[in-house]
Amino acid sequence: MLNQMNRSSAGWLWMLLMVAATVPAGAGEPIAIRPRWTAGDARYFEISESAVQTLAAPQATMKTAVDQVVGFREIVDEVTAEKIALTWVFERMALGLNSPTMGPKMEYDTDVPNLERTGKLVGPICRNFVGATLKLELDGQGKVTSFTGMKEAVDKVGKNTLGNMIFSQLREGMTDDLTRNEYVDSRMVLYPDRPVKEGDAWKAEVRRNDPRFGTLVTKYVVKFDRMTEENGRTLAILSYEGARSRAGAPSTRPGPMGQLWEYVEGAVTGSARFDPAKGTIIDQREQTAGSITIRDPKAAPDAPATARIETRGTRAIVVMTQDERNEQKALHDKKSQELKLEREAKEKAAKEEKPK
Repeated sequence: MLNQMNRSSAGWLWMLLMVAATVPAGAGEPIAIRPRWTAGDARYFEISESAVQTLAAPQATMKTAVDQVVGFREIVDEVTAEKIALTWVFERMALGLNSPTMGPKMEYDTDVPNLERTGKLVGPICRNFVGATLKLELDGQGKVTSFTGMKEAVDKVGKNTLGNMIFSQLREGMTDDLTRNEYVDSRMVLYPDRPVKEGDAWKAEVRRNDPRFGTLVTKYVVKFDRMTEENGRTLAILSYEGARSRAGAPSTRPGPMGQLWEYVEGAVTGSARFDPAKGTIIDQREQTAGSITIRDPKAAPDAPATARIETRGTRAIVVMTQDERNEQKALHDKKSQELKLEREAKEKAAKEEKPK
């Protein structure tokens, strides 16, 4: 859900892929890493992203920082040999934006509502997403056959944030197809199509039809590094890297202020830990980078770009138990109360300083 430039590095994000591995009877034996869901189960997962964009133009250099957190409650509705049906409910949304063109830093977190004083523009966006639902269906092999609900969620937010300039930039990338691509397709690289053993690697490709840049292709290499013991748990450790490039001609659709945006290249590196006993991804950490050029549509085709955008980002995915989520909410409630008391103290002091 990052803005248009940020989608070049990480996009607005991913699907939680629950992966179960059969622990090998002996070292070096192949194991199966595959999705596993149980009807009636529910769990909370959270995606946190941070990105810094550097715009280099002839007259100036400008940096913009964007942060976001999206938390979902996943409910497993149905599991059969042919079909897996899931519901994702938006439970938490946080957005932060620090740009020299937009004044003081804006931030809001639905878990910490007393950030309202800095979130007048982003707060309504976050609040209106909470409670919205996405519906997913997968076939018996874990391939997504249906992904819906984003359009309805975006329409709801749009009706309640009329005139919001931040949301007007965000919503273009919030279609069902693009959200599925970022939440689901880009995660399938961690899912091998065969049993694998330590040291094995596999390749995967993700294609994205981006409205601003045209078709982008990311080619991944994923490696099963090892099994390890951690705090009494047996975990499968994976690492991966990918290279992103444009396929075919660049989009001719004008960007902001009529310029042409061209995606140059991108890269991603990361690691993930899977808990075979729980059949659940514990966490995933990755770093992303991307380059974009901005051109004058009236200039000659071989004319140099008028500006370049470099994006560097990080992404973390965490699955929480209900106890862990409750503990997190308690900490956020405490922070919210502290902010409220701080604001009230400042307001009281300001009133007392006014001349009588």
